[in-house]
Amino acid sequence: MKKKKIICFIQYYLPGFKSGGPVRTISNLIDNIGKEYTFHIVTSDRDVYDYKSFQSVKVDKWNKAHNSKIFYRSSFLWSLIQIPKFFRKNSYDYIYLNSFFSFQFSIIVLLFKFLKIIPQRKIIIAPRGEFSISALKIKQLRKIIYLNIFKLLKLDKDVIWQASSIYELNDIKNILRKRNLKIKIAPDIPEINFAQNKKDIVWSMKPLKIIFLSRISSIKNLDFAINVLKDLKINIHFEIVGPICDKEYWEYCLKLLEELPSNISYNYFGSIKHKEVREIISNSHLFFLPTKSENYGHTIFESLSAGTPVLISNQTPWRNLSKHNAGWDLPLLNQLDFVESINKLSKLSSKQYKKKRLDALKFVRKRINMSEILESNKDLFY
Repeated sequence: MKKKKIICFIQYYLPGFKSGGPVRTISNLIDNIGKEYTFHIVTSDRDVYDYKSFQSVKVDKWNKAHNSKIFYRSSFLWSLIQIPKFFRKNSYDYIYLNSFFSFQFSIIVLLFKFLKIIPQRKIIIAPRGEFSISALKIKQLRKIIYLNIFKLLKLDKDVIWQASSIYELNDIKNILRKRNLKIKIAPDIPEINFAQNKKDIVWSMKPLKIIFLSRISSIKNLDFAINVLKDLKINIHFEIVGPICDKEYWEYCLKLLEELPSNISYNYFGSIKHKEVREIISNSHLFFLPTKSENYGHTIFESLSAGTPVLISNQTPWRNLSKHNAGWDLPLLNQLDFVESINKLSKLSSKQYKKKRLDALKFVRKRINMSEILESNKDLFY
């Protein structure tokens, strides 16, 4: 049987790692089902915020790597010429767009299809959390204008929408009301590794080690996390890991960090490679991410699968954590609830804390059904 051929547009991809979840989502998808389909990836020739191209790839040429063929394009103008060529040389069954609002990797493809510059193929659009209320507030006017153009030109013809959860499905319906929508729920595919850290760690809470691991941008809400710590009297070491996406926001966070009381110490580690994520999370007492919006939350999954309890907002698909003794998912309206949760954690005995780590692991193991997740992702291409 002939393999279905999919051309996938994503702004950043391997060997990059700084842009967060979408890179992991697509690489995990191809790692798991790449032998059953033919994937061609069109992406940037550098990682987010980098000025130079990847040294290990051929730019503006097809590369065979990561169970797929990858085209690392050097410039937007060059891709305007190349995209129609891709379709003349290959007969694709599906076009897979991993953003709704990306002009260079989504909007231009839809416009090419509308203008019949490329063939009329089924399109899968994965908004990747872009339709959440918090995400829509960023560059809001520009997004409203494009949404109206999208509806007016009926660019959603033959579009299959991918929602990663029931929450994202509702977001898509809310934004595209009165449209004839075909939405499929296909959760992000996680990288399974349920083995706990084997190091003989003594879980002393003096100090309590808390980690924030995410991109540094307002939507990830680092300033909220710092203000929570400010209200705590216990000794805490706070580790911040992730690329700086918004320098002005980071400067604001630095000022808040400098105002922390003497019982709170902190370090900023910058970006780390994906293979280092599990190690640094597993050596922390608590993963803290009061995000305003999270489409999936690969780092939340990785924390739970390492046995590290999480303290997150209720704006992610990871819910009912307290019920399962795996952590807390709280509304952002009350900062004191976050303070109280950290105080509760600090008062646990070593035995109670070890049980909490085991329960976090049990929770994520029970929640992840890989066969169902893989089938729902394959169903996108039927």
